[in-house]
Amino acid sequence: MTLQGKPLRTLRVLGSSPTTATPWPDSEPTFQNIQGHVHDWYDDVDTHEQNLAVFYFCGHGLRIGAVQALLAQDFGSNSHLPFSHAIEPEQFARAMGKARALQQVFLIDACSTTLKLPEDYEEIQPSSLIQAARNDNLGLTRRAFIRASEFGTSAYGVPGAPSVFMTAFLTAMRGAAAVRRTPTEWVANTDVLKTAANWLIQQTPHGVGQEVAYGGGLSSTVDLHELPGVPLLPVQVTCDPSAFEALAELHVDQLSKGGQGHWPANVELPLGNHDFQAIESTSAGKTVHGELLGEYVFPPYGLVSIPCGGTP
Repeated sequence: MTLQGKPLRTLRVLGSSPTTATPWPDSEPTFQNIQGHVHDWYDDVDTHEQNLAVFYFCGHGLRIGAVQALLAQDFGSNSHLPFSHAIEPEQFARAMGKARALQQVFLIDACSTTLKLPEDYEEIQPSSLIQAARNDNLGLTRRAFIRASEFGTSAYGVPGAPSVFMTAFLTAMRGAAAVRRTPTEWVANTDVLKTAANWLIQQTPHGVGQEVAYGGGLSSTVDLHELPGVPLLPVQVTCDPSAFEALAELHVDQLSKGGQGHWPANVELPLGNHDFQAIESTSAGKTVHGELLGEYVFPPYGLVSIPCGGTP
């Protein structure tokens, strides 16, 4: 991500693998490592009010009552205090409000569903990463807290690939989350990101029922990324009636984008006018069953229906 006037200064990544051990023990996401890196990150975030801070968690989570717990790698290693190795993300985001950085984004890509546990725990208290404190930043700090899925529901992963939410996030950064700041400048911000990512997730078979949501009462608008050019937008194209999709290829701007019966969930196109056609190819030649010419597509996404008419 790039944002004019905010070059990347620090990047901290912790990760684990079920099959491969990392040669750097302090990069594994144990609670102690997470807390240590967050403390160093906080010190960086706290250096200047113009800083933009981004926190992303992708991993396991669960819910007990009204509390979501994000699970560190060593969660449950202390059977008497299992949640001492867990994090409550909303509490953490609120505590970060005392830092000088006036723009903060928290992306929580984890489930918050109720799971069967060894004991029926009550009033759990996950450990704190940052101690909350009174401060004068209320009303000044712009914080966006975005859950990959509504509180109490699941956030899905895909084996060997980015999570459903992260795939949507990366697509949104190319243009689906874009807003125009000047005649020549487009930026992706958290307001449109929520709408765009939610729509993109719903288009995938893995993401049915997963709905992006704000959390913690933190829903400020924060600019995340400056686009290098015009936005690239996901566009869903269908036929009316839909039965023609089984007979015709999808053509966009005279290029084939999907075969007979294999139309993509969406195609990515630059902002602007485009031509859409449903064309059937046979040994006798080509038949244009329908077309929509000069259709304008713009953020966050496009919905195009090619009128075909009649019965195939």
